[in-house]
Amino acid sequence: MNKIIITLLLLFFHLNGFSIEQVVVTANKLNLRSTDSKNSESLALLEKGDTLTVLTTNDTWTRVKYKSTDGFVSSEYVQPITSADADESASPKKTWYEEFKSKKGFVAGFKFIFSRVFLIVLIIFIGIYTYKMRQKDGRYKTGFRQGEVSTGSWIKSSIYAIVIALIVGFIGGLISIFN
Repeated sequence: MNKIIITLLLLFFHLNGFSIEQVVVTANKLNLRSTDSKNSESLALLEKGDTLTVLTTNDTWTRVKYKSTDGFVSSEYVQPITSADADESASPKKTWYEEFKSKKGFVAGFKFIFSRVFLIVLIIFIGIYTYKMRQKDGRYKTGFRQGEVSTGSWIKSSIYAIVIALIVGFIGGLISIFN
């Protein structure tokens, strides 16, 4: 059962964009196209060095998101960004508040707040359940024996964390509308 919960959490993080692959444009000019064809409509003209988020890829075309536009670029003219590349071109780190203030619109604010609050609340609840499971036992160096957190406690903690994160995320989404 714990494997199912871990799998669901990993899926949650993946869907929320925590495993984002990015590419950089290597051509001087590159068309962002509406379909995976050279003859399709050009949605935007990209410059060398523009960063794109990868949605899907194959040998010839890469489906990407650029700003708020989804489209296709030729895979030949983009290169994956490695962590070393990202470190060199990284701008100064923003605080969480500065990053939140840069989010525009309900969905962006909701996702930003929800993902952080969910993790924090889940860790707190699991910590509380783990602490409650301790049993006094003089045979152990710490004087306590750790009990296991039951699957029911994991599920209950997850539900509480989701409900709290939904409420706080909703408030964060509303605030980001007016930023």
